[in-house]
Amino acid sequence: GNRYALADGAAGAECACIGVFSLSPGVVDTAMQEHIRESDEAKFSNVQRFREYKEQGELASPEEVGRKIVWFLNHTDDFQEVMVSVRDM
Repeated sequence: GNRYALADGAAGAECACIGVFSLSPGVVDTAMQEHIRESDEAKFSNVQRFREYKEQGELASPEEVGRKIVWFLNHTDDFQEVMVSVRDM
C-alpha cells in the first residue's frame, strides 16, 4: 500500500538505482462500475455518487489508464513524488 511505498521510497532515495511508486489509476469505467451504478440505493447508499461519476464524464476508460501507465513507466525519472495519480497525468 501507500505506507510501504512511502517508507521504501524514502529508503530508496539513497540509491538512485531503485524507484518505488504508489500509482493510483483513479476511477475506471469497467463492468464492475456498471454493476455498481445499477445497484439499489437501499442496498448501496453511495450508488448515486457512482452514477454521477459516469454522468459527469469522470470515469477513465481502461485503455486510457493503460496508456498513461505505460507512459509513466517510461518516464519515471520525471516524477519526484512517491504517490502518483493517473488522473493527474
